[in-house]
Amino acid sequence: MTLPAPSPYLVEKAASFRRIAVAATALDARYGTKLDPAFVHLSNTTFEQWSAYRDSFDAVAVGDALGYSAEQAAEDAEVLLTWATQIDPLGSAWGRLARRAPRKAWEQLKGPALAAMDMGQTAEILLLFYEDLTGRGLAEPLSGSSSKSSHPMRERLSRRDGSLDQDLMSLGLSPHPRVVLAVEGESEQFHVMKIAAELGYREAPELVRVLHLGGTTKDLQKVAALAAAPLIARRETDGHWELLKPPTCLMVAVDPEGKFAADKWERTREGILDEIRQVLRAQGAKTTEEELSLLVDIHRWSASCYEFAHFADEELADALMAIHKTVNGLSREDVIGALAGLRRLARNGNHSVDIKNVWRDWSYKPSKVALANQLWPVLKNKIDRCREDEEASIPEIVRVVDKAYGTALHWRDKSFVLTAV
Repeated sequence: MTLPAPSPYLVEKAASFRRIAVAATALDARYGTKLDPAFVHLSNTTFEQWSAYRDSFDAVAVGDALGYSAEQAAEDAEVLLTWATQIDPLGSAWGRLARRAPRKAWEQLKGPALAAMDMGQTAEILLLFYEDLTGRGLAEPLSGSSSKSSHPMRERLSRRDGSLDQDLMSLGLSPHPRVVLAVEGESEQFHVMKIAAELGYREAPELVRVLHLGGTTKDLQKVAALAAAPLIARRETDGHWELLKPPTCLMVAVDPEGKFAADKWERTREGILDEIRQVLRAQGAKTTEEELSLLVDIHRWSASCYEFAHFADEELADALMAIHKTVNGLSREDVIGALAGLRRLARNGNHSVDIKNVWRDWSYKPSKVALANQLWPVLKNKIDRCREDEEASIPEIVRVVDKAYGTALHWRDKSFVLTAV
């Protein structure tokens, strides 16, 4: 059986592949070590030996010996990058992330993804050679062609149009939390994690990160500057600020006292927002008040403290008697009466009333975490009741947790910009 003569097109393509293979093989020792822009990878040699070879390498002489011009290197690299883009199953977003991985990790790719990466590595070797000749004044810079949004040169291994955070953000994989949920006490912190699991939300700090404030006197402005203030990459021509990381909403759930009392909490929120404005201003940026307001969400419990807002006096009394050996000699009715008295004080305007006032004179103080643990079955029963009865009242903290995770999941898969004003 005789094979037909190859077509002129096939002969031309085979010749171009041979030309590329010869040139890349000759240039690999000099430029192949630089394919990962962050590291120099050496094999079977020392850095001192490679450094001496690099210093003695003459790109012009090698090009002349190969009969390989700068123009041919750029043309071949562009062809390779075009083919790589066409066959790469990873696509643009995943491809950018793969190119950021260490060179050793590229070996784990398979099939067309590996072939595309191999083409990208070969193209990068040719382009590094081209840039060497550019530095000698023997070729024009590549910046003109690579500035086009769809040009193959944008797929170079060494090209970094954005940060790692931006590449991760485009895939919904940013490690930065979409919501920082700040709660005042240990009881709230304990219950938040239990509620999240009960509602089916997995533990995912890149979605929601819980912050224990330890009291309403803490200064949240610096927390907001660190957690919620957007970081600006650059201003786009369409009037938007491109972000370096996804936005983070600072959600605060606290007792209605101190800075969060009825006549102060709005001023406190404005102070937090002003801190975010200052961080933006330092970056030369400004955005609309509507978009800025989305970054801070404050929820104040409907009673003077978390426990009073979520549990009846009888439920609290039973939990206290279960975790405290003596309850200072009080009966169940005594404890219920003490709790009811505190509630009356709060309703009469004493907003600093806290459940801790009950045991202020006890011989030893109960643990708030132990109390929260004892109360968890009670809270879980309230959640179960809401599943069975649509009319049942949803506990406030359950609403807060659900809103936190709902916001985080809504923001996870979106690309964000801020409106420039």
